[in-house]
Amino acid sequence: RLGMLAAGTGIAPMLQVIQGILSNEDDETFMHLVYSSRTYDEILMKHTLDEMKAYWNFSVLYIVTKVSSNEKLN
Repeated sequence: RLGMLAAGTGIAPMLQVIQGILSNEDDETFMHLVYSSRTYDEILMKHTLDEMKAYWNFSVLYIVTKVSSNEKLN
């Protein structure tokens, strides 16, 4: 098991590790990423990370610390 914490551009080195593990069919490491960004719109590589969630051994939790001016709270 591998727990990863990243914020902002700190996602870049994490992506290299994630891609390396996911590309190795013999690697059974389970990875959980907690990724923090100021706003939803500033989440880097979100589309790529969401695609990686299709793998059995990867999950991601997004944390947004500020609501942008064009987002509304319910």
